[in-house]
Amino acid sequence: MPILATLLLAAQAAAPQALSSSVCIATTVVAPGERPVRGTPTFSAARTLDVELRTQIRPVLSGDHLLRLKLRTPRGYLYQTITVPFRFESASADRADEEREATRLVAGYPRPLAVQTLGEPTSPRRRGTGVSLDQATARLPVAGTSISLGSLFGRWTVVPYLDDQTAPCGPPLIFEVRD
Repeated sequence: MPILATLLLAAQAAAPQALSSSVCIATTVVAPGERPVRGTPTFSAARTLDVELRTQIRPVLSGDHLLRLKLRTPRGYLYQTITVPFRFESASADRADEEREATRLVAGYPRPLAVQTLGEPTSPRRRGTGVSLDQATARLPVAGTSISLGSLFGRWTVVPYLDDQTAPCGPPLIFEVRD
């Protein structure tokens, strides 16, 4: 019996952190030009060219990181993994940091991906972007893709992962695509 109790305690210690202390606070999905809605966001595949996935990330990280957004179809199959390279930058960051690479090679992608800088704005042009600077963003094409052509209508799920971790870094998001 003591061996079983020891194994249970070890499993609890190795379990992922609770979502309240997670790095990825929340993911939202919006059509470009629209505001996030409460409840389950719903989009028409006939009228929506693409949707923007925004993941709010707690600024407790430093250095370069990868956000992986795993999208699952209404039947639960993995549709796509979108990878977003990002780094945090504070207003007091050294100017040499601004000249860092704007793109990054990521395994599994044939071309370098744009690196998003999150954190406090360091120049006036970034202040008026309309998107909070602590959110990593990615686009998911809808119109003319297998989503609309293959009638993949229903409730989709997006789960955020950080770097190479196997446990999600935040809660899943559910959104709906209609015909």
